[in-house]
Amino acid sequence: MRKMTLQLVVLSVCTVGLFACGGAQKVTRTSTTDTKTDTKTEEEDLTTIRIVEAKAELEYVEGLSNEAQDHFRDGVQKSHTVPPDYSGAANSFEDAIDEEKGFMEAYFNLAMVHERTRRPDKALAVYQRALKENPDSPDAKAFIGKIHVANARDLMAQGQIKDAKALMAQGKALFDEVLARDYENVPANNALALYWLLQGDTEQAEEYVRQVLNIQPSNVTALNTRGLIFLQANKLDIAKWIFAEKVLRIDPNSVEALTNLGVVWIRLDDLPSAVALLKRAIKLDPSNIAARMNLGSIFIDYLNYNGAQEHYQYVLEAQPNNVEAVIGLATSQLAKSDFKAGVEGYLRAYKLDPHRHELLLRTAKLYEDRFSKDEEGMKVAIGYYEQYATVAQLPPAHKVRKTVIVLKEMIEKGMLRELPEETPGEEEGDGAPSEGSPADEGETTEKPADTAETKTEPEPKTKPETKTEPKTKPETKTEPEVEPEPEPPAEK
Repeated sequence: MRKMTLQLVVLSVCTVGLFACGGAQKVTRTSTTDTKTDTKTEEEDLTTIRIVEAKAELEYVEGLSNEAQDHFRDGVQKSHTVPPDYSGAANSFEDAIDEEKGFMEAYFNLAMVHERTRRPDKALAVYQRALKENPDSPDAKAFIGKIHVANARDLMAQGQIKDAKALMAQGKALFDEVLARDYENVPANNALALYWLLQGDTEQAEEYVRQVLNIQPSNVTALNTRGLIFLQANKLDIAKWIFAEKVLRIDPNSVEALTNLGVVWIRLDDLPSAVALLKRAIKLDPSNIAARMNLGSIFIDYLNYNGAQEHYQYVLEAQPNNVEAVIGLATSQLAKSDFKAGVEGYLRAYKLDPHRHELLLRTAKLYEDRFSKDEEGMKVAIGYYEQYATVAQLPPAHKVRKTVIVLKEMIEKGMLRELPEETPGEEEGDGAPSEGSPADEGETTEKPADTAETKTEPEPKTKPETKTEPKTKPETKTEPEVEPEPEPPAEK
């Protein structure tokens, strides 16, 4: 089985829920166990306000209208249904803001709904609205910085390294500004932990995770980051325990934990369990790029090329320049005997990211294998070999340069003969999966109503002993991909 590119979801800072990301308003609640017991008073964050039993009175925070708080409660309830009603939750949080322009928790929850539904531009606009209402809000600044880091991650996936670094720097500057005033600020510490994780510095990431968990031991975002730290250290049992027994017990709707737990199962070579978790993540969030990329990779290994192609196409609709998806789609197309589309895909991926010299080498080998007896085809292969040798700065004695010399000599000596014409109606390429093979079976995925007809795909039960894989598959290589996700109830 080939090595896969494992796409991780790490860039989460808040999860929509009953919480106050910034200074929480307090509510005084009076409760009695029966009519004869003494009354006790306790202080709670707004984050703990819940709709009490049917006949009990609702509790309200002083300084905010009851209507605004009712809308807020309604939004929280809708965001916690299974599956979540994010559209309804967004409307309720907007209604709360309309009632109280300074209701910061409503802004933050609204923005995080947009993050959870993969609309970072809308989330950024809401955080900016919150900062305009309260220019001194450290949390609003931290969340804006988080969006910059999320967008930087997407740019990295598209090969736009310079722009990505600029956004990362903007985010880091905001985090530093916040922590200079309040070193315990939870959103900023969470965001910095993830910033350093993206930089590959797990020691720095753990320092900021520890800072958050010292204040909020059940903070889902910090726990998820800690799970990723252990995953990167290949301590799979600990990572699995954190995602399954800590994060998902607190937040069963945590798309990032489901996706990352799926990656753990891939590493443990239990692909059926991985597929089940990734499909759950996609059911909660059809736009989950990381889950779709991982499923696409699994399906290629199990010869389900239609299912893989469907996921990669979905990703490319959302991120047209996602290099990994371009390569995955090209590999699926080659496996289905679409030589032209596959080659064009590899060359497009190389154009998007010129550092991927190996794509030129694969293209050269594809032409050499397919047109081994055709002079014009072999000249194309030689051209790509030479281009690869140049950009990779290969020494004169390298085997690729020797291959070029041999192929040129074969052409000069007339050692090639024309290939016979293809049978009419035959698709380009060879090695197409036979009818009824796993590659012909699609997969049911959650997609918008206007997308292609869904199909049913079998989940792998055991790894096949033999496989007919395409000769050119993407060699996995990149940094883990990350996705913005909201954070757990952060009680203050």
